[in-house]
Amino acid sequence: MFPDDWLHIKKWEKFQYRSDKNLPWIRLECALLQNKEFLKFDRATQRDLIAIWLLARNQSHPGWIPNDSKMVSKLIQGGRNLDLQVFVNTGFLEKKCASDDMTGQDKTIQTPLPPLPRRPKTPAIPVITKPFIKPVENDVRQYMTELGMAQPDKVSVAFIDHYQSNGWMVGKTHMKDWKAAVRTWKHNNYGRNGGNSIAKTRQQRSEEAIDRAMASFDSKPLGS
Repeated sequence: MFPDDWLHIKKWEKFQYRSDKNLPWIRLECALLQNKEFLKFDRATQRDLIAIWLLARNQSHPGWIPNDSKMVSKLIQGGRNLDLQVFVNTGFLEKKCASDDMTGQDKTIQTPLPPLPRRPKTPAIPVITKPFIKPVENDVRQYMTELGMAQPDKVSVAFIDHYQSNGWMVGKTHMKDWKAAVRTWKHNNYGRNGGNSIAKTRQQRSEEAIDRAMASFDSKPLGS
């Protein structure tokens, strides 16, 4: 006998042409449209039942499916919780001895169903990112004008000089969107001085710090 974790499609051998073969299609009888139990199902449940029949056709032992609602739901891609017991109670599935229905096989040899093969994983679609293109000063100035930034002629030069000096890096990563950097520039560096003066680059601040240190050193009298 087959283990308890497999179910049989009721009357599979009667309604399916060459029921022992793994054919790429199944046969549906017109009488199904008069089946009271089938008509009681909603559209989604009717679709699940037909998908279960297709799944049973695609097995190494046609007419049998795993008695596992979650597994069957994934295999038919139902997209919702499936209860196989509903189809057992309505007579579409049944638990029975497999050796009674192994057409074309030696019924004295009760061969268990092979384990269900795993579905191959769908390969991930690679994400194609556009290469970063350094902006020219005119583009930066025009975008700053659109954002309503004051002194866009001077600020755009400072922006280009700043990122040109650090290799177009934002923190520890390469810049991906210069327009986003302009908006950040507006909210951070540019916003701190209210647009009254140009944000200074790191190199300019370093040079000014050195100049102040030298001036402080020169102003001290010798021996002090």
